[in-house]
Amino acid sequence: RTFIQMIDYMITETLVRTNQESLDLLRDELYTRTNGMFYTTVFYGDTNIHFTPEIDEFLEKIRLIVEDMAGVFSDVTKIIHATNFEPYVQNQKGGKGPKVDKIISKSYHYKASVAAINQRLIDDFVIAQEFADQKFERHREIYNFEKK
Repeated sequence: RTFIQMIDYMITETLVRTNQESLDLLRDELYTRTNGMFYTTVFYGDTNIHFTPEIDEFLEKIRLIVEDMAGVFSDVTKIIHATNFEPYVQNQKGGKGPKVDKIISKSYHYKASVAAINQRLIDDFVIAQEFADQKFERHREIYNFEKK
């Protein structure tokens, strides 16, 4: 029984590490790209220039993607749930083993990577807003003329 549990823990650790490596790839891609990874539309509002989707929508989508990544790894069937090993692991102490998504979400490395991804998106939106204000705001009168 101990050997099966050890293998299960090793698989769990591999799943956690693979999730983190995937998250780090996304983070690194965002920080090393010189051109954009996502698209947003710029439009004139009544008083300001706006983007659609806005930063909050991007952050929410990234949150859902990251949670889905952890969910995919959590959905991998654990070895202790395999029918063949049932006689060896039934009535085991500690329940059904560690929960992959719980380990992932509580990891400092995971939290730091998610924070870095979010910060990069926020910074990019700030830069884009400054650019739009500088380059497009001066053409607002043309936009307003078209509206009339």
